[in-house]
Amino acid sequence: MSMSIEDLYSGVIASKKYAGLHAPLVMRICEEEYPKYRKDKDRLKAVKKKLHIIYGAFNASPSPINTTNISADERASVLDEFYGFIFGFGAAGQAKSILDIGCGFNPFSLPQMMRFCAGIERYYAYDIDCGAIGLINGYFDSIGLPRLAAAMDIVAETPQDCADVAFMFKLMPVLEIQRPGRGFELLRELNAGYIAVTYPVKSLCGSGKKSREMAANYAQSFEGGIGGGFDILGKAIIGDELTYVIAHKKPPLRS
Repeated sequence: MSMSIEDLYSGVIASKKYAGLHAPLVMRICEEEYPKYRKDKDRLKAVKKKLHIIYGAFNASPSPINTTNISADERASVLDEFYGFIFGFGAAGQAKSILDIGCGFNPFSLPQMMRFCAGIERYYAYDIDCGAIGLINGYFDSIGLPRLAAAMDIVAETPQDCADVAFMFKLMPVLEIQRPGRGFELLRELNAGYIAVTYPVKSLCGSGKKSREMAANYAQSFEGGIGGGFDILGKAIIGDELTYVIAHKKPPLRS
C-alpha cells in the first residue's frame, strides 16, 4: 500500500536538513511530486531533490538554524560596492523601508547597508527557513527594529508590504525552476519603488568563460522577460552576482 501525501510530508521533515522549513512549502512540493511516481522511495527522493535545489544548495550546513549562508558569505567581501550600487539610484538612498524576499541571512548585513542608506526603519524579511526567521527577528529586537521577518512560500504568495526598496537576491532562478514565469510575475506584483535583482554567475567548475556565459544568458533572460513595464536603472557584475536595479515605469500604489 502506497504512502499518503501526509506520510510523504512526514518522511521529508523527518530529515534534519528539512525539518525547519516552512510547512506549506514542503507540503506543496509533496503534492506536486507525489503523482509523478509510483514508488514511495522515488517520491521521497524527488521531494528531497527539489528541496535541495531550492534551499539546501544555498546553505553550508544541514542545520536550518545555521548562521552560515553560502550566498551571504560570497557577498561579504564586496558589500560596500554592492550596497553602494543598489542605493545609488534616485531616492533609493533615502529609503526607510526594505522588502527582502528569500532573505537568507542578508538582514544581518544591515550595518553595512546603512552606510549607504541610514534611515531604514522597517525591514520586511521573508524566507522558507523558520529557524533563520527566528534568528532575524531576535536580531531586529536587539537593534530596535520591528519584528517583521516571517516565513512564506513565495511561489504561492506575494508579500503585500509597501517598501521603498525590494531585494530579490539570487531568487529568480529558484522561482523559475519551481514555476516558470513566477519570478517575473512577482516583480510586477511588488509594491516597491526600486527593486534590486541579482543572479549567480559563479561557475562551479571555476571557468571564467563559463561564468561569462552564465552572465550573458541570465542577462538575456531577465532583460527579455521583464517586458516594457520597468526601467533598468543600473546593471553590473559585483563579486559573483549579476546585479540589476530596476523601477516600475508606472509607480506602484503606496500606503
